[in-house]
Amino acid sequence: MLQDEKEKPRYGWYVGKIIIIIGIIGGFGLTLFILGFFLEPILNILSWITGVILIIIFLWPAVGFAAMNLWIPRTTIQYDFLTEYKAPKILDCGCGLGRHAIQMAKQLPEGGFLTGIDIYDSVAISGSSLQRVQKNAELEGVADVTEFRVGSITDIPFDEKTFDIVRVGSVMHEVHDDADKTKAYKEIYRVLKDDGLLYFGEWNRWSLNLILIAGIFIFVFKPKTYWEIQLKKHGFDVIKTENSAGFIDFFAKKV
Repeated sequence: MLQDEKEKPRYGWYVGKIIIIIGIIGGFGLTLFILGFFLEPILNILSWITGVILIIIFLWPAVGFAAMNLWIPRTTIQYDFLTEYKAPKILDCGCGLGRHAIQMAKQLPEGGFLTGIDIYDSVAISGSSLQRVQKNAELEGVADVTEFRVGSITDIPFDEKTFDIVRVGSVMHEVHDDADKTKAYKEIYRVLKDDGLLYFGEWNRWSLNLILIAGIFIFVFKPKTYWEIQLKKHGFDVIKTENSAGFIDFFAKKV
């Protein structure tokens, strides 16, 4: 009898439920398009037109988001800037199941510690739970240098100037209320040390990669300039940006 495979960390799928829903609708569109070849004139044109519309609006982004989820696990990020701080204390806001937080934890300088917070009631990541991210950290061998807890970016449960680095990756586009956006930026500013680093990442709406992935759903995201303006407006100076296939990382300091 074969031994059971060693348990592996599970990081879930980004917008997994949404992929299923739009994939089903898009699949229906593909069915209509194929069916058009077997229908009588006029009906076949209606079937083709409806099918193409559903394919473009729903099937295209469903396939794109699925491809993105298959690509992300193969991506290893080098967090070279961590070495700029001695024993850095890091906060990852909206850490989800720890895909990036755990990568960062593995590269921590000696004495460093990473804390992750998330609301854990979002449909953004399938299987998202506090227990799962804690288990992932254990399986990846970083449980001793990490802590994960329930917390919101609009009410961060830590004292002022606690962290050397605050990471906010693909989170702010999900904060829709203007008052909540303002709260979030103020909270980030509050818990970051005066000489600390904000590591802020979002998709650029007009990048070719995002258009190919998301199709019409690119309007969920904002252009690069929007985030630069928002960061400046809320007291941050962007010192560097990095582009990774349409995902923009902003490195910013408190003004």
